[in-house]
Amino acid sequence: MVSKGDDIITPRDENHVDFSFDREEQRIIDSRVGVGCQVFMHYCNGTGFDPKQAVEAVLAEFKVNYEYDMVLKEFEKDVETKTQYRIGYGDEKPEV
Repeated sequence: MVSKGDDIITPRDENHVDFSFDREEQRIIDSRVGVGCQVFMHYCNGTGFDPKQAVEAVLAEFKVNYEYDMVLKEFEKDVETKTQYRIGYGDEKPEV
């Protein structure tokens, strides 16, 4: 969790709330959204599925301060440098 305070939530009406974060919290959220989109692009790579619309929808939903082209550029750098992501669970280390 980024923030622990109840002061980040402002009820707009019975069906909606607004959230506010300080600059550092927003930077962390924006970064994590971007990395998530980038990893999703790796997941889709080679499947024939174009993740552009899904990534653009996520970026719009979170109102980050960058666009799809920036995520695409980072993904293309990963492909060029043969970057690999490995995921472990709990205390397990991912196989290399």
